[in-house]
Amino acid sequence: MLRSGSVALVALTIAGCGGSDTTSVPTPTGRAQQKPAVVIKAMAAALRHVRSYHYEGTLSNARGSVNISVDAARKGGVRAGVKGPNDSAEVVVVPPAAYIRATKDFWRMNGYPSIADRLGDRWVKTPRETAGGAIRAIEEVTPHHLATCARRAIVTG
Repeated sequence: MLRSGSVALVALTIAGCGGSDTTSVPTPTGRAQQKPAVVIKAMAAALRHVRSYHYEGTLSNARGSVNISVDAARKGGVRAGVKGPNDSAEVVVVPPAAYIRATKDFWRMNGYPSIADRLGDRWVKTPRETAGGAIRAIEEVTPHHLATCARRAIVTG
């Protein structure tokens, strides 16, 4: 659950957020009148100056809802939390180390039933190789990485 939530968070962060109210469509003003490349270029420039940010959101699908909370710092430190209906996990990345605290159910549901009772609700320092995919997904939400992706989108878009 943590990895899919983190990947979805990256997609949401880059794509932006908006409401679904279709009763009235406002007339575009400001940035909305500009070409996408101009808006992305301005976003990339602004992200280069961001030292940290906080994000909270909820992802929903047929299996239920997942609450996500992320605090990301420019230099690579990230704290991310994922809370589902039956499990939760928190990850702290302080390069080069990563730490995970998750419920027993999280460990069981993610393929570690034999150690769930021992690790549940405790902070565990994880080798980057073990948690590689999840850690990489979380690190992708740092302001520096988002700025880099936005600049690449301008060049390749």
